[in-house]
Amino acid sequence: MHCPTKSRAGGIYRGLFVILGLVLCVLTLWQSQRSSDQQMIAKEEANRVALKSEADMNLVKGQLLSLGTAILKLDERNTDPALRELANAIGKMAQNIGKPILVPPKATAATAAPRPKVFNKCDANGDGAIDNKDYDEVINQILARVPCATGDINGDGNCDVIDLQVVKNSMLGAGVCD
Repeated sequence: MHCPTKSRAGGIYRGLFVILGLVLCVLTLWQSQRSSDQQMIAKEEANRVALKSEADMNLVKGQLLSLGTAILKLDERNTDPALRELANAIGKMAQNIGKPILVPPKATAATAAPRPKVFNKCDANGDGAIDNKDYDEVINQILARVPCATGDINGDGNCDVIDLQVVKNSMLGAGVCD
């Protein structure tokens, strides 16, 4: 004998399962779309950060090129080879903006060239005179062409433009090195 009540209940359950299945499909599609939107937002953010970084690099590059040009303008009247070399070094720095930085290892007491016995700390090459050769020696040590040793005129542990200025002032008679 056929019972109409059981058949109706089965139909209701089947209808509920179909509706539940449709709801799950809609939720899955919605979640997939949401995930896709989040990925797109993350990509847009990464692109924005990359563009900002590129803009920052272009700004620094422009400033370095301006600085190099200004140094060359200063050198128009004087033919100072050290200024030209400094301007060229700054130009090379500008060209390398955005490229990986390869830093030479810092000289240690074991690897640094021995400091020659000099009577005047501005005499970076140890020849007994304070001249362009000393200036060039300090530049070579600043640019890490040779280990920083005698180019650290002020004794701060670094060969930098401050040491270069001290030597230049001493050469011009405006500074005292002892």
